[in-house]
Amino acid sequence: MGKVPGRYLERPIWATMERDDSEAMRYRVACAERGRPLSENDGRIAALKDVHRGRTAWLLGNGPSVRVADLERLSGRVSFGCNRLYLAYPDMRFRPTYLCSTDLQMIRDFGKEMLEAHPGKVLFVSETPPDLEGDFVWFPWGSRTPLEFSDNVYDFVMPGGGTLITAIQIGFYMGITRFYIYGMDHNFVYRTNEATDDHYAKAEGDGNHFIKNYRSGKAWAPPVLWQVEGALLSAHLFLQSHGGWLRNATRGGKLEVLERVDFDDVVG
Repeated sequence: MGKVPGRYLERPIWATMERDDSEAMRYRVACAERGRPLSENDGRIAALKDVHRGRTAWLLGNGPSVRVADLERLSGRVSFGCNRLYLAYPDMRFRPTYLCSTDLQMIRDFGKEMLEAHPGKVLFVSETPPDLEGDFVWFPWGSRTPLEFSDNVYDFVMPGGGTLITAIQIGFYMGITRFYIYGMDHNFVYRTNEATDDHYAKAEGDGNHFIKNYRSGKAWAPPVLWQVEGALLSAHLFLQSHGGWLRNATRGGKLEVLERVDFDDVVG
């Protein structure tokens, strides 16, 4: 890490994610998409290809601004919920089309609950396949900054600092190029646990979500807000190059790097 001249900010070192363009990878993808997958998980990925082509999707955060009545109005639309949204299921009829998690600590602590509680498909993005049983699709993750949008989800999906950013890349594989974000307040309050070097257990505290006791007292990974903002902008530019966009329909919050739209106008 280096210092920016005249400023007390650490400058990240940009790195490029090596993409697997080998003949073996091309053969693997071709087999899966022709109905002869080399693994069960490859078959599950292939079943998602272009399944929502031409649709507009909703990316659902769990911030304090979320209203259950708003979620109910999204019934019937393609939607990606994240992490422990299922805790709100007893209080509403709405269920997202997919439930996603890229948070390694969340998957470790609550992955089994996600699979048991969500009636649809669960999407996990992690370094290795979760040791879980259920209706889920696993995507290997890459880790580079700035975000390099993945056009081959068999190879890797970039987390970009947030679960919904992986959902955009998976959604693109499903044929989606237009996305609204809702409930991403982009504002967190937490205590830092200086006694651990585990990034995924560095933050403590609750109250950052519309669901009470969202973390169940467990430690979690603190967000890197600048990384999320950069990843969202990169995703938006990629989608624009394919005739699409990424827009923010959150009620309030502090995410200002994307064009804002009014939730009621869009849904109404």
